[in-house]
Parts: sequence; structure tokens; C-alpha cells
Amino acid sequence: MIRKPDRYRHTSVLLAVVSLAVVGCGDGPATTATLAELAADPRAYTGRQVRVFGVLRTYPDPQHYWIEDAQLNRVEVEFHEVLDPWVGQPVQVQGRFSYQLSAGRRIAVDRLDPLPRREAP
Repeated sequence: MIRKPDRYRHTSVLLAVVSLAVVGCGDGPATTATLAELAADPRAYTGRQVRVFGVLRTYPDPQHYWIEDAQLNRVEVEFHEVLDPWVGQPVQVQGRFSYQLSAGRRIAVDRLDPLPRREAP
């Protein structure tokens, strides 16, 4: 017996292949790095999702924020919420890292979590 092609079966296979391709194109898990590592080799992390710890600092004119470690390695943080309540506090930041010679090191923050002082490195 010869069967007619089942167009729905082909559609299901195509949807499964497309779903796997989309999952494979995700950013994947964030790489945990130190501020010293980001400062030493910023091009190695450019475009990658990173997770990093530091103390949140700010400057008012123009208003901007960064995180830094005890050795003053710094990365600017770009976040769309007011961060003033956490200035001076240790935080964990996760987001996409970028580096440009003219603009410096930055993280477009997806997540910022204040930490108890003992958890920050």
C-alpha cells in the first residue's frame, strides 16, 4: 500500500529542527570572571555574558555607576533602574560585557543582586 505524504509530520519535524536551532543560538550560561580578569584581557570577554562581583560606586555629573575591586579594577554598569540604595555595597552583576578603546569596559546589566558584605570577594 502506498500512503500519501503526511504534511503534518513534515511540519512537526521542521518545527523540532527550528526549535533546536533557536535553543542552540542562546547566550548560554554566564561566565564567572573577576574584575581583574576583565581588565587584563577585555577583548576575550567582549560580547559574552559574564557574572562578576564588586562594590558599586557612582559619580553624579554625569550620573554613572561602576563596580570595582580592592585593586581599583573597574567596569561601568549600564542598568535602567536607580542604583543609589546599593552604592558602597558589594553586588553581583550579570550581563553582556563590552569593551571599546574609546568607551572602556561596560556591562549591560541583566541582573544586579546586592550581597552581604561577607560574600563579596
